Amino acid sequence: MGRLQQEELVKSLRKLYDSTDYSDLTIVTGIDRHKVHKAVLCPRSEWFAAACRFGKEALSGEITLEHDNPYIVRCMIQYFYKLDYPPFVEPEPEPEASSVLGWGNRAVSRGLGAPSPESPPVAAPEGFVEPAPAPQDIELAVDDFWAIPTRKKGKKGKKADISSRLQLKADPDASLSTHAQVYAIADKYNISGLRALAVEKYENAASKYWDTEGFPPSIHIIYSSTPDEDRDLRDIVVQTISDHMGLLETPEMEATMRELNGLAFDVLKSKWH
Repeated sequence: MGRLQQEELVKSLRKLYDSTDYSDLTIVTGIDRHKVHKAVLCPRSEWFAAACRFGKEALSGEITLEHDNPYIVRCMIQYFYKLDYPPFVEPEPEPEASSVLGWGNRAVSRGLGAPSPESPPVAAPEGFVEPAPAPQDIELAVDDFWAIPTRKKGKKGKKADISSRLQLKADPDASLSTHAQVYAIADKYNISGLRALAVEKYENAASKYWDTEGFPPSIHIIYSSTPDEDRDLRDIVVQTISDHMGLLETPEMEATMRELNGLAFDVLKSKWH
């Protein structure tokens, strides 16, 4: 199948998602009612295939998922039709496209060239306000970010309290917990493609947001929703912590390590090898 035909197939699936035409199955969760298609869901999920063959669901054409998070169910439904779910991963911009026009004596992109030292500053348009950088774009010096706490001795040789300078930042989009929950629901309903996508997205998010407040809660989700032998997400968590051991100095991660005995052992084992 050529690329054009693949794009045509994906577009047709998205059209089905955006309309209720030809729908022959309803998935209910909370107040949400998703009009879906057996031909789209059943070949990719043994659980839904079985539900549509037997029991009251087969007769009523309605399946209620009362114990699942409605938002995560919506992510699952979107995957069936769009082969993706939010938060979507934006493509990396080209170097030229990522540059912005500068004011003053800064270089101006898109082939206009940098002004010579003799040229006067370029005046900004009236009313222009230089935008402040987004919090996640602020670069921190390595020494400031990874300051290792030291033990200071007080009188009579007593040791003072250890204080960590590493503090977790705000989670920009809660993506870590979302991907962990999507993985869990994909495993529950036996959707192998969604499982693989959730692993890929979690690994990508963990590499960017390991130092945010969203990382510890996502670990709780993973270690409470997967068996010990399921290493897909657990190995990512362990490797991330092993790569950034300064996380153990934060109260959130310390509490997580104490609460999840399996996690502490996994990290210790990874460092041993």
